[in-house]
Amino acid sequence: MPAETSTALIEMHYFPSIAWFAQLLRFNTIRLETQENFRKQSYRNRCYIQTANNVTALSVPVTGSSKQAIKDIEIDYSQRWTDIHWRTIQSGYGNAPYFEFFENDIRDILEAKPSRLLDLNRLILTKCLKLLNFNVHVEYTQTFEKQPEISVIDLRNSLQPNKSIHDILEFDPMSYYQVFGADFANNLSILDLLFCEGPQAKSLLLASIRKKN
Repeated sequence: MPAETSTALIEMHYFPSIAWFAQLLRFNTIRLETQENFRKQSYRNRCYIQTANNVTALSVPVTGSSKQAIKDIEIDYSQRWTDIHWRTIQSGYGNAPYFEFFENDIRDILEAKPSRLLDLNRLILTKCLKLLNFNVHVEYTQTFEKQPEISVIDLRNSLQPNKSIHDILEFDPMSYYQVFGADFANNLSILDLLFCEGPQAKSLLLASIRKKN
């Protein structure tokens, strides 16, 4: 699918959602925001997966405030959250068709324990792009621009946990096999798609991009 325009600007997330990765397929270049202030209760340090107890949030504890730049936000490892996240992922996807193909990659990310949230999210993105076989040019912002140049599509903050899936730009979720639940859960973390669909993940992401009339 050809990219519709040259560049999109978007913030970095923790194990980003399916809709976030679908946006990457729309553009030639993705510019990742690294100079913004940290925003609490956002996908920047949170993702959602499916478990036997329904949709579950995984949140990375951080030290710092919304007045600090995202690049300076440090991760709090005193809470041993990496063990909790990995056990929850195992519980949710241990029986998924492709769990054994990707479990080492995901566990290695959590065990790397970078000190900063931005570095963790960068590590996640690099690994996921490889697993999804995405060929996209990635750039990182060097300064914060409230209004980017007109040629750049600004997608920052377009994806939020409390925002309806129907408000997400150019995205119509495609249903696929999920381990738990009779009802399909929309727009979970990319972990859900990888563990459940494996090599078909990229095709499903392409199919979810809304076609223009």
